Amino acid sequence: REETFSAERIVDPRAATLQGAALYICSDNPLTYEDIARMQCVGHSQKRLDFGSSGRFGVGLNVMYRYCDCPQLLANNSLHYFDLTRSYVAKANMKRGRQFTVQKLQDNFPDSYAPFKVDGILGRFPTVFRLALRKERTELGLKMEQSLVRAEMAKASQVAEKLLLFARNLRRLEFHDGASLNVVHEATVAEPEKYHQFFAAFPTSLLELKPGPLKHYLAQKTIAMKRPDSTTTSEWAIAHRVGVTDNAMLKVLQEQFDQPHGVALL
Repeated sequence: REETFSAERIVDPRAATLQGAALYICSDNPLTYEDIARMQCVGHSQKRLDFGSSGRFGVGLNVMYRYCDCPQLLANNSLHYFDLTRSYVAKANMKRGRQFTVQKLQDNFPDSYAPFKVDGILGRFPTVFRLALRKERTELGLKMEQSLVRAEMAKASQVAEKLLLFARNLRRLEFHDGASLNVVHEATVAEPEKYHQFFAAFPTSLLELKPGPLKHYLAQKTIAMKRPDSTTTSEWAIAHRVGVTDNAMLKVLQEQFDQPHGVALL
């Protein structure tokens, strides 16, 4: 979105550069306080051991720094700043970020809250990341032109079908440019109860993983791509074959699982 917001009443004068054009990433999945705490120490928490949790390696949050120096997260009635370089809201020798309740923002810093009150976002999504586009080159990355971000989002929208193909919990992706809806990708799975039962039977963490026979399941997934003037669908058959056959493979898995960004074993 291209809007520029007032910087008169904001949480810190240094945060004025966060009031311009931004990329929004919104989710209808609420975050818990524990989820947010893990984001603040990505790669160092026991979330890495939990197969059912996404984001345990911190890759998603780190990718946000491609576009901005200080990602903002509105969740649980609080606005969180991830100020890695302590250049926007964080103080020297303190944590690399700050948190403000929505009530405090409305009372004292309404201009910092204004970017989250835009149409199409306010009241619809319990979790909103806002990435104020980097206006000049910094130690974290290059200047982010709006044209470049638009091009990258257009490319992402073209391959979103593949993002939904193997995702267990992600079922719908929408791509907007400002107030305009460009495309929606939506996935449905045949026999959803059986599909979820198959994954529910897995160990929930690395600590519970034991050698045994492989488990098999053939899933059927339909993915629809909806544009303002057309809709296309594709049908997929996905053969899941999952497990650890022996102690040697289990040892390899345990060793590789401790790598900074995880690993895929084929």
